[in-house]
Amino acid sequence: LWFVRLALLTKLNLFQNAEMEFEAFGQLDQPDLYYEYFPNVYPGRRGM
Repeated sequence: LWFVRLALLTKLNLFQNAEMEFEAFGQLDQPDLYYEYFPNVYPGRRGM
């Protein structure tokens, strides 16, 4: 859902609004975004 929202804001050339919305996600390099963080759910998988 967030992807659609950000895509629409960008498509409408509302770049400042899209940037403000995107800032809430931080660097997108949090440990819980990697398969290794959930070894029981994704055994043997690596990456994002």
